[in-house]
Amino acid sequence: MILQDIKKILSFAIPIWMTLLVVATMQSISVILSGRASNIDIAAVSIGVNLWIPLYTGLNGIIAASSTIFANLIGAKRHQDLPSALRHSLYLGICAGIALIIIANLAVHYINRILVIDPHVHYLAKQYIFALSFGAIPIFIATALRQFVEALNNARTVTLVILTALPVDFIISYSLVFGKFGMPKLGGVGAGYGASISSLLMAILLIYLVTKMDKFAHFNIWQHIQWDIAKFKEQLRIGIPIGTAILCEAGMFNMLSFLIVKFGILVVAANQAALTATTFFYMLLLAMSMAMNIVVGYAVGAKDYKTAERLGKTGLVLCMAFSALTICFVAIGKEALAKVFNNDPETQKLIAVYLEYVMFYQLADSVLTTGQGILRAYRDVKAAFYIVIVSCWGVCIPAGYIADVYLHRGITSYWEGLVFGLFIGAILIFARIRILQTRYRKMIPTT
Repeated sequence: MILQDIKKILSFAIPIWMTLLVVATMQSISVILSGRASNIDIAAVSIGVNLWIPLYTGLNGIIAASSTIFANLIGAKRHQDLPSALRHSLYLGICAGIALIIIANLAVHYINRILVIDPHVHYLAKQYIFALSFGAIPIFIATALRQFVEALNNARTVTLVILTALPVDFIISYSLVFGKFGMPKLGGVGAGYGASISSLLMAILLIYLVTKMDKFAHFNIWQHIQWDIAKFKEQLRIGIPIGTAILCEAGMFNMLSFLIVKFGILVVAANQAALTATTFFYMLLLAMSMAMNIVVGYAVGAKDYKTAERLGKTGLVLCMAFSALTICFVAIGKEALAKVFNNDPETQKLIAVYLEYVMFYQLADSVLTTGQGILRAYRDVKAAFYIVIVSCWGVCIPAGYIADVYLHRGITSYWEGLVFGLFIGAILIFARIRILQTRYRKMIPTT
C-alpha cells in the first residue's frame, strides 16, 4: 500500500518538478541575456524583474486555488462541474493579468520617487515592464489550463508544452536583445518581448490541447460562458490566502536582502549565490507540495479521509527523505557547488559556509512546504497563511535582526533566524495537519 502511495505521489510530482525547472530556466533567460548586453540593460531588467516577479507570483498563487477545486471535484466524481470550474479560473486569470499590468506599470513609473535610479536605466525598466505586459494575461490563462491538465494526471503534456516554449523564448529574446536574424536590437527590453511571446505560445498550445485532445475535448469547456459569482467568490476565498502567503514569503527574502547590504558586496554576492542554490532545491519541495494538493485533494473530495491521512503522512516522509538526500549532496559537494556560482576564492569560502545553513533550511522547509499543499487539499488555506506569517515575519526576521544587532553574530544571524523560523513553521504546520486529520478521522464511518 505504501509503495502504491509513493508511486501515485511521484507520478504527479516528477512531471510537475520538470515543468517548474523549465519555468525557472525561462525566468532566468532575461537576466542572463541582459547581463551580456550591458550593465545598463542588466540594471534595468533587474529592477523590472524585482517588481514583476513578486507581483506575478502573488497573483499566480490566487489562481493556484483552482488546483484544489479541480482535485476535490475529481475525487467526488463530479466531472460534470470541471468545465465551469475551469472557466471561472480563466476569468480569474484574465482579471489577475489586468491587475498585474496596471500595478506593475504604475510601480515602475513611480519607483524613482523611492529609489535613486539613473534616468536611462529607469526608462529601460519601464520599457521592459511594458514588454512583459503583453504576456500577463496569457501566462495566467496558461496557469489555469496547466492546473486543469495536471489535476487530470496529465502533467507530462504540460511539460511538453513548456519545453516547446523554452527554445522559442530563448531564440526570440536572443534575437531582440542583440539584433540578430534581422530583428531590431532592443537590449534587455527585447527579453521582455521574448517572454511575452513564449507566454502567448504556451496559452495557445494549451487551449488547443484542451479543445482538441480526446482526453479533454469531451469536457466542452467553451460550451457555456456564463458567470457564476458564487464560484468566483469560492476561487477568491481559497486563492487570496495562498497568494498572500506567497507574497509574504517573497517579501521576507526581499527584506533579508535589504538588511544584509551593510555587510558589503562580497557578503551580498555569497549570500545571493547560496539563496539561488536553495531555489533549485526548493523546486522539488514545491513540486511535492503541488502533488500532495492534488492526490490528497482527490481523497478529501471522495470523503475518503483515511486515505487522505495516509497519503499525507507518506508525502511528508517522502519529502523529508528527499531533503535528507539534498543535505548529503550539499555536505559532500558544498565547495564544488560554491565554485559553480562564483570564481573568487574568498566568495567561494563564504558560499560554502552559507550552504551549511541550507542543509538545516531544507529539512524544515520540506515539512513547511509540503504541509501547505496538504492543508490546501483540505481547503484549510487560512491556517497555512497564518503559519507562514508567524514563521516568516514573526520569527525569521526578528530573530535574525536580534542576533545581528544585539548579539553581534553578523551575516550568519539572518541564516540562523531563517532556519529557526522555518523550524517553528514546520512544527506549527505539522501540528495543524494532525489536528485536521484527527477531526476528519471522526467522520470515518465505523464498521
